[in-house]
Amino acid sequence: MKRVLIIVLVVLSFKTHAQLKEGVWRGELIIHDSLSLPFNFDVKGSVLTVRNGEERIDAPYEKQGDSVYIHMPVFNTVISAAIFPGLDKVIVGQFVNTTRKVPYPITFRAEAGASYRFTDRPEKPAGNITGRWRAKFEEEDPGNEIAVGVFNQEGARVTGTFLTTSGDYRFLEGELAGTHLSLSAFDGSHAFLFTAEYVNGKLLNGHFFSGNHGHEMWSAERDENVKLADERSFTSLKPGYSKVDFSFPDESGKMISLSDPQFKDKAIIIQIMGTWCPNCMDETKYLSNWFNTEAPADVAIIGLNYERRMDTTYVNAAIRRLKDRYAIKYPILFAGNSDREAAAKTLPMIDRIAGFPTTIYIDKKGNVREIHTGFNGPATGKLFEEYKVNFKALIEELRK
Repeated sequence: MKRVLIIVLVVLSFKTHAQLKEGVWRGELIIHDSLSLPFNFDVKGSVLTVRNGEERIDAPYEKQGDSVYIHMPVFNTVISAAIFPGLDKVIVGQFVNTTRKVPYPITFRAEAGASYRFTDRPEKPAGNITGRWRAKFEEEDPGNEIAVGVFNQEGARVTGTFLTTSGDYRFLEGELAGTHLSLSAFDGSHAFLFTAEYVNGKLLNGHFFSGNHGHEMWSAERDENVKLADERSFTSLKPGYSKVDFSFPDESGKMISLSDPQFKDKAIIIQIMGTWCPNCMDETKYLSNWFNTEAPADVAIIGLNYERRMDTTYVNAAIRRLKDRYAIKYPILFAGNSDREAAAKTLPMIDRIAGFPTTIYIDKKGNVREIHTGFNGPATGKLFEEYKVNFKALIEELRK
């Protein structure tokens, strides 16, 4: 991994007009001491585009004097950085995620013209890890510690993700240099770094860093047949219940209930989500596009939003930002705190909320037919295509 440059910031006695150099950049988040989590982005005009594998995330930035503020979409996070005369190809500052109770600011730096991610000229890989892997994360909840690694390797470059019971780790990108595997992703909210050693056909001594506050050990063995538990097996209705009901406010303060006339005689999708949750964003993007272009008139969607912060002004702004980003035309309601136990209490007819997103499918008679935990997003490739087919088949069943 390229050694992080140490830059001494000099306080200027005059102002300059900060401007990012157009083209490719290599960014770094310094998450533990000198440990670097790299990601790539392009700059064109006043827009910065983050790249993770096939994913592209456009983020506008603004210039104020000698400073640059990069506003990441949806998640209400920001990178603030400084540009100095003579160093127009380097910016230094910090990334702050304001959705968290404790912001955990992370040191950020970036350099223009660098197109590589981890190493400029990676060592010849010791093997090829393309395929499915049974991965074990040591600090996961008992019963949920097994994940599925899905990777594709071309030369030294590796892309892929990990599937878990609550969703996938989205688009990871990196390399297998010699025996050393490195993968990273930065989506504007979550910053993930995975490392491991490829030894005798196994991935050993793995480390997973989430931002600058989370760390787990992991390992994996190749297993093309590995699968996770059925997504329908984690949450169910309590005995004696066949329906759900609720009443929560939308971003304007209007109370909306499942028993309102607008939902009568309709199949309904209840999306339990949070604006802080990347997997929820993947599901929201798909559902909104489907609802706007394909959904029959007798199908409705309602989003139940659970937040880390309870400030109503903040929450309503987050919902509006989400709806604008994904052109959402169905209601998103503020349902409460994102703590799983607290969230489950707002829907007393279900036994638990095992993860975000959780999706409840209701038929036209108001009966709950299925409850799904997690979401296999576009980073999962084939699984995402299978999800779309199964989703449409399930909707047709609900409409009967």
